Amino acid sequence: MSIVLHNQMTYSIGSSQSRLSALSSSKNKKTLLHGKFETSLQFFLYTLAYTLSIDSFSFMYKVGQHNTELNLVQYFISYIVVGIPLYYMQMFLGQYTQMSMVHLRHMIPFGHGLIYTSLIIVFLYTIKYGMSLGDYFLYFLLSWQRNLPWMICHSGNINREWGNCFNGFSNLECVGNCQLNKTYTSAYLYYLAIYLRMSPNDTQYFSVNVPSLHRTIGSVTAWTVVFFFTVYICPRWPKVLYVLVYQFYILLTLLNMGTISTRGGLMGLRIFFKGTWEKIGSLLAWCRSISIAVQQLRLAHAFIVLNASKLRQRTGNAGVLTVGFCTISFLSSLFCVVFFQSCIGMLIRRGNWTSTNLIHIGMSHHRGRCFVVIPQSLGYLTVPQIWSLLYFSCAISISLANQVTHIHTLHSSLADICPSARKYQNYIILGYCISACTFCIAVLGESKYIFTDYFQETILTLLEMINISYLAFLVFWIYGVRRLGDDICFTFGAQPTKFWKITWYLLPFVTVLSGYYEYSYHMSKPRTILYKTSTIFVILACTCPIPILTFVEIFKHMKARNLIGLFRPTYMWGSPDPEERHRRSSFNPRKETAYNSNVPLCKHNCLLHSRILKNLIEPEARCTQTYLKEVLRRENVVDDETAL
Repeated sequence: MSIVLHNQMTYSIGSSQSRLSALSSSKNKKTLLHGKFETSLQFFLYTLAYTLSIDSFSFMYKVGQHNTELNLVQYFISYIVVGIPLYYMQMFLGQYTQMSMVHLRHMIPFGHGLIYTSLIIVFLYTIKYGMSLGDYFLYFLLSWQRNLPWMICHSGNINREWGNCFNGFSNLECVGNCQLNKTYTSAYLYYLAIYLRMSPNDTQYFSVNVPSLHRTIGSVTAWTVVFFFTVYICPRWPKVLYVLVYQFYILLTLLNMGTISTRGGLMGLRIFFKGTWEKIGSLLAWCRSISIAVQQLRLAHAFIVLNASKLRQRTGNAGVLTVGFCTISFLSSLFCVVFFQSCIGMLIRRGNWTSTNLIHIGMSHHRGRCFVVIPQSLGYLTVPQIWSLLYFSCAISISLANQVTHIHTLHSSLADICPSARKYQNYIILGYCISACTFCIAVLGESKYIFTDYFQETILTLLEMINISYLAFLVFWIYGVRRLGDDICFTFGAQPTKFWKITWYLLPFVTVLSGYYEYSYHMSKPRTILYKTSTIFVILACTCPIPILTFVEIFKHMKARNLIGLFRPTYMWGSPDPEERHRRSSFNPRKETAYNSNVPLCKHNCLLHSRILKNLIEPEARCTQTYLKEVLRRENVVDDETAL
């Protein structure tokens, strides 16, 4: 990704008569410059580095009659009907404005606070991945041992409280069964009892414990590596980030080949693809599938609009890029699920695990799936050390790519809010890494680590559904599908198809309904009162920018005696070029039969290129340019007076 600076206003007309304007202009001092993708492949790789994560392994699985409350058919339909239209909308907004999501305040002043809620979600995701990255480093080092520690029953080092497994189901004795190889639960015992040093009944309670030294060192090392990658390595060698994505795919392919070809691997795939058609009519299952599609595509983040603003004009229509990327993302996620499901089959076939064991031991929380199910299953392969090294190298590669892209999104959005922050980029990133590392170390102690894992999973899911519901409401119902279609027609020369418009009209209602059922689903789980109360409190705290900035905008518009302006786009909404915005304000596709391009399409000698016509047009063009300069100057003066 190279940085391209434009000092003069330029236009580009493609095969679809694109009206995307210049990325910067000396006339518009508020326009900020972003790095540009040279090719569509760079855009796809960078976006995959953000959206793919270790969560992609187990976001959808099936174990006997227990699963993630949905099947592949429900997820596929929700992905097409909900995920892709929402992604297309955000892709177009970024390509149309050439700005990050911060520019949304000019689209609908009423939704100004949505920007900051999106950035809070990105911030929480970096904390989540940072907590796991240190453990991946430590497990990677442990994989070099001759005997993998999580494949040995450490009966002498385990507290007697671990006589019964998690939740005490069926009175199974974890240690005894592990030693007799009845139910091989060594990875579960090692991770919770030895590595985390927690008691079996503390997974839902928050307590204050001193974190272990080895995990503290791992967390500090992880955040140090993230800082150097973000500040020094990736800016100088941008292809390093793409190498991490390639490495993830190569290692995942090797892991899939090893697990599928092993006894039990294909059985796990047969269990998964067999499907649970009895839940096809369940409203909860459909709402859960919508929520998972929103999470997998990162639709509630500020990333999509920012990343689309880095697209060059010749990269094509936002709709084509959306369908292309979403197809790649879906196949990549399915590739990850195949690996995880084959690991489940190996545990059932070779580890004597039942579906009950898997649900209560391996699937009880996110890190149980990453540090119990997968390492335990890979231990059954020939030379397990090599397979463990491949798996944790794969996890480190994609987690590191996630951290770099998330931190870049935060800083780029902050620079759009406060342009002077670009001068102190390295110091801001350093301060962020230090604060995030401090928070990770604070929650590394024993039981509160698993508590935080449950907590983050619930908080992030509910926050994303609130954020995407509010965004869909603002864009599709307040701004309007019809006006959005006119913007697309103005930009690409054609209206969006009926499929996009129909889904856009319905999506606000669908996302709100899905968010309600998602809240009911998480609150119905057996959790403590402290857990549920803290969840509601944190959600209110993270979404507080929405009501606060809404009241600020209401006060400003009341003072200006223009309350209707709360729900209408300002003059700054649209292209960075003020002349292009002026053309858009007078453009109506229902009244115009043809659209005149900025640059004549014909290249031969004719009247359009004659000197006589140019002499007639230039005085009018100069008058229009002078008028636009005066309008922009007055608007800047009004903004300065308002700020004072």
